[in-house]
Amino acid sequence: TDMQIWFGLLTRSGVPRHILRHISSEIIRLVREQEMMAFLAMQGMDAIGSSPEEFAQIIRRDLAHIPPLLRDAGINPK
Repeated sequence: TDMQIWFGLLTRSGVPRHILRHISSEIIRLVREQEMMAFLAMQGMDAIGSSPEEFAQIIRRDLAHIPPLLRDAGINPK
């Protein structure tokens, strides 16, 4: 299973869509600035900046990989 480390901003459910869109667009703008991209590259990271829907899809995809990994490792979560 190929999983990547990612960083993102999460909030509670029920935040109005227009607020989420505003926060998302500002974060995307910031991480795509040349200075920020260069800083992140020095840390070995790639700046992506995705929509809330795209990020939710990434989270769901990665979480789906966890139960089989735990099972294969013989870990029984309680």
